[in-house]
Amino acid sequence: MITPSSFVSHFKYEHAHIPKYNIERGRELCIPFDASNIEHGCNVCLAMINVYEINRIDVKKSLSTQSVIKTCSKFNQQIPIDSFWLMVSGSEETRPHYSYAFCWLFNTSDECYQCTIELSSLYDSMAFSSYCDVNTSPHNRNFSDIDESLNCLIVTRESLGALLREGAMLNLRIVVH
Repeated sequence: MITPSSFVSHFKYEHAHIPKYNIERGRELCIPFDASNIEHGCNVCLAMINVYEINRIDVKKSLSTQSVIKTCSKFNQQIPIDSFWLMVSGSEETRPHYSYAFCWLFNTSDECYQCTIELSSLYDSMAFSSYCDVNTSPHNRNFSDIDESLNCLIVTRESLGALLREGAMLNLRIVVH
């Protein structure tokens, strides 16, 4: 168990093998997804995602001098918003017609974020998506109710099999709103 305030440094140093992505808020992140990462009754971290915004100053409409415009354009920069963890979990149920997997985002802040999560086949001929809240750290640190709260993308075993008929790798798309 680690404290929520230590998550970023913990994943940076203790889990260097987990991919890290930087994306602009509202932009789509597409990563390859290997379904073999899904384990019944386990939560697996797929990626750490740092979300930022761009501080944009409209210098084209400015009536200022060229030197002021040049100075203002230097302020167009990335502003960090927050860090998120992309997770995949397998249901406790192992019987084929009752089992499922769910993908979800986790965040340690008290801010309320929404996200879009989409899982599609290799060539995007079939996809499942969900618009939901980002999960925050519960006080008891128990993530067993994520699928019940519907703050995730739930895909049944049969649906996952249909996606995999097109190829072994899937596309997982994330947008933080």
